[in-house]
Amino acid sequence: MRNFWLRGLLFLLDLAVLESAFFLIFWWRFETGMFANPVTFTSSEVILPSLFVSLFWILHFAVFGLYRFDPLESRAIALSNCVRAALYGCVIIFIGTFDPNNPLPTTRVILVDLRHRRNGRNFVYETCALDQSCKSCDCAN
Repeated sequence: MRNFWLRGLLFLLDLAVLESAFFLIFWWRFETGMFANPVTFTSSEVILPSLFVSLFWILHFAVFGLYRFDPLESRAIALSNCVRAALYGCVIIFIGTFDPNNPLPTTRVILVDLRHRRNGRNFVYETCALDQSCKSCDCAN
């Protein structure tokens, strides 16, 4: 019975951390004004995608056995299992979202331009893709 409550607590904590991380990154990317964004999203438009991403990570952690309790497992082994699960999850997401027709889009390879333009008191970071369509800066072209 005790393991059931601990697993439930871990599940709820993971869900809370994943959702807060998702919305923190969303806020940083779209609301702070540090990046030039071609599209805008409202918070209600990203709730369903955030739940899908959280469900993926929770199922992924469960497959890697991170919700089982072994009191004799060392902290180093538990840490290596967490790191391994996170790395494999990132590889799965990278492969799942790979487009062979456009292998290096702006969303994958983003270079922060060193020429920061002042926009009031905030810095605006320009993004530049490593392709021939980049004519606005002196990056790799």
